[in-house]
Amino acid sequence: MRRIWGLVLFAAAFASADASAQTTSRISPSAPSQAAPSMPESTTASESIDPLPMPAPVEAPSADADPAPSAGAPASTDTTASVPPELAVASATDAATAADFDFLSWYSDGYYNEYYRFKAAREASKGDWAHAARLFEIAARYGDKYSQHRLSLIRWHGVGAPKDRIEGYIWADLAAERGYPPLLAIREKMWEALTLEERAAVPVRGKPRYAKYGDAAAMPLFRGMLARQRARHFLLIRSTVPSKLPRFYPDSYMAQEARSWKKIRVDIGDIQRDDATASSPAPEKGAAPDPPPAAEKATPR
Repeated sequence: MRRIWGLVLFAAAFASADASAQTTSRISPSAPSQAAPSMPESTTASESIDPLPMPAPVEAPSADADPAPSAGAPASTDTTASVPPELAVASATDAATAADFDFLSWYSDGYYNEYYRFKAAREASKGDWAHAARLFEIAARYGDKYSQHRLSLIRWHGVGAPKDRIEGYIWADLAAERGYPPLLAIREKMWEALTLEERAAVPVRGKPRYAKYGDAAAMPLFRGMLARQRARHFLLIRSTVPSKLPRFYPDSYMAQEARSWKKIRVDIGDIQRDDATASSPAPEKGAAPDPPPAAEKATPR
């Protein structure tokens, strides 16, 4: 009898650890482990993440700017609001990216992860979500975690591509591969919303995605891209002196990206376990945004 109770307690502890402290990928356990993101006890009306597209020299909108939809995580618990799914997948930076696209396309020339991310955001600002999804997927091929995050929302809500919560979670798992806390938090909220049958399908369906879009496959392409950019730079300035710009070297580029993700605001709320897609209404013009959790900084600069 004592042995039976021991097995029961062990199983309960194992299940609890899996639910509350999962930090590694459920598809590719070799993905680096990071500290689990803190989950606030109180829920908010919506769940959003609106990062600065990195490493673009474009500031995120301030509280004084006209409010725009944020790139939301899947459905909130506010079932009284019937907001179109497009608002749940939109980002406040899409319009800014579209407005500055001429400069950003020049700035990101040769950086395919950035160029196709900016181009996808421009198409999203026009409402052409199918085209945006295809462009985000090109950027994702070079390990762009922001684009993988946007794809997770596109597939979860079925905007521009067929609605598929399993596929949405798989993209969220890929986006969280490097352990960036905001993306880990979004991934875990998606996991909570999946049914047992959906969870069981994740590893099988997710492995082909990791084989193509995971860092093991994407980083060689990324490093090759930066090597071409270094060679191009040296040829243009006719110099054999190596450039010290962080954008030309993988380690410094990734370190800059990681620093940017630490400044991202993320509001974590609840996700419905059914197929309803609802979110809180966009704030009225001039309204102050909801304050972020105390553990997070308000807005990246």
